[in-house]
This record gives sequence, C-alpha cells and structure tokens, in this order.
Amino acid sequence: MYRPVDIEFWQDEFILELSSEQKLTYIFLLTNRRTTQCGIYNIGLTIAQLELQFSEEKIMNHLKFFQEKGKLFYNHKNKEVMLLNWYKYNNTHNHKNIRICINKELKRIKTTEFISTFYEICKGICREEPEFLEEIFKDVEVPDELLEREREMQREAKETKEAKEVKEEAATGEFVKANQEGGHKGSNKEDGKENNGENHKENSEEISKENIDKPQNKNVVLQCFKNNFHLPSPIEIQKLNQWVEDMGEALVLKALEEAVGVNKRNLNYVSGILNNWLSEGITTLKEAEEAIKRYKELKKAAIGKKEDNSGTRFYSKNLAEVDYEKE
Repeated sequence: MYRPVDIEFWQDEFILELSSEQKLTYIFLLTNRRTTQCGIYNIGLTIAQLELQFSEEKIMNHLKFFQEKGKLFYNHKNKEVMLLNWYKYNNTHNHKNIRICINKELKRIKTTEFISTFYEICKGICREEPEFLEEIFKDVEVPDELLEREREMQREAKETKEAKEVKEEAATGEFVKANQEGGHKGSNKEDGKENNGENHKENSEEISKENIDKPQNKNVVLQCFKNNFHLPSPIEIQKLNQWVEDMGEALVLKALEEAVGVNKRNLNYVSGILNNWLSEGITTLKEAEEAIKRYKELKKAAIGKKEDNSGTRFYSKNLAEVDYEKE
C-alpha cells in the first residue's frame, strides 16, 4: 500500500516553518500504517511513540499544534485523528473499490463529528455525481439534520431545473411560432435591407462562432478530462484550472487530445506537453498544431535513421565475418 505525498511538500510555506520534529510528526500522520482511505483513523499512541521515538506528551503537543493550524481534528476520548486536507492528495471517489473501502471504514469510526465533516467534504467532491455520495455513505449513521438538509437542497435543485426547462420550452415555442408567422416575408425590401432568411443565416453563423470561441460549458476542460481520462481528483482539478489560466482553454484541450491519441491518459503527460509549449512560446492553437506536426516528422525521421543504422551494423558485421573467414 502506498500513500502519495506531493513533490512540493518540502517547499510548502507551512512545512518550511515547522521544526524538524514537527515535520517528522506531520509526515508520520500522512504515511503511517494506520492511515485509511478516508483519512480518519485511530492514531495508536503507543505505536506512534515507538516509531517516532517521541514521548506521548510531545506527540500530543504536536497534534494540538496541527489542530490549531487547521490541519487536522483530534478526538482525545476515541484517540481518532482526521486529516482535513487528505482528500486533496488521495482520490477518495474515483474507483468503485475505493468507495466500498471508505464505506466500510466509516462504519468503524466512533467520532460522529468526523463523519459529519467528511460528509460535507465528499458532498463538495461528488457534486456532479450524487450517486457516489450515496454509495460512500450507504448504511452509515450520518446525523439526520445533514441528510434532511441534503434532501431539501436536492428537491430545490430539481424544482429549479424543472422550472427552467418549462421556461425554455415556452420560449422555444414562441420562437418557432414567430418564425412560422414571418417565414414567408423573406423577399428583398426596396430600402436595400437583406431579407429575413439572410439575417437568420448571419445570426446563426454569429451564434455558432460565439459557441466555438466561448463554449457554453465553462468546465469544458474538466468535462473532457472526465470523459476521456478519469474522474479528476481535487488536486487534478486545481492543476487543470491553473493550466487553463496560464495557457488558455484551446491549448489545454489540444494537449488532452494528444494524450488520448497516444493513450497516455494521465495529467503528468498532459502537463509535459503544455510545459514544452510554454517553453517554446506557443500561445495559439495553430502554433501548437505546427509544433505537433514537427515533432511527429522528427520522430518518424529518427525511427527511420535508427532502422538504417541497424542495417549498416548488420552489413558491417557480415563483411567482418567474410574477412575473418578469408584469413
């Protein structure tokens, strides 16, 4: 079993301000054998003392310090700790087996406040996949007020959606009716104005162009990643949003397309492409496409050269053998 720790961990401003002993305790909290998929577990102070070589008093002081800094919660009675930023680096909802594992872990947690807090965290992560939330908390004792509030919010969202659909249908009906009534008024007017058919064509072209330049789905990059890679974790969402801010939506989508094309469906590969473009000063989709074309041509030439060299070595080897036989 592995616990991921971001490579920027040691450069984090919070970590840089810690003492050596505090750093050791914090990395222990993130990686010790008692950690779980949900980030809530019984710390086992006896084992912690043995592995850290710290006194119980020192460990408790560190736990209190990290709690005051908003990094964790600790319940002294149950000896349970909850790491608040755990979900950022551990994708707790991406795979069904992980969701099943978390569900089993939650049933063993004694501190109900931790379950409530974790519920709120998961609700934010699973906003677009409410069925995941239900799967994670199936048969888990969640405070009734949280569940009731969640149901109320779902009812309100459903009612709002239905009202919006009714309004859109009504507007569409009015639009169709207006077009039917004025559909035969497409002849050119004496004042030189274009007919209704031409105006409608131009308007359609403008709308299409606007949809291309500014997609209606403001999360189009995240949706593309979700459809072609996997459900993004919070840290992946953060990195994708940062790339969109730095390079633009079109270039990020192109990088995702290239990664899918070579079946390298991970964010590190996509980031590698974007880093290369960034270093080359590429800022437009056309420049990116030209760079991709150059790369493919160079790769093809390199493969061809490798094959030629292999042939030369083989031929040289045969000559050497012939010469050796003559001797």
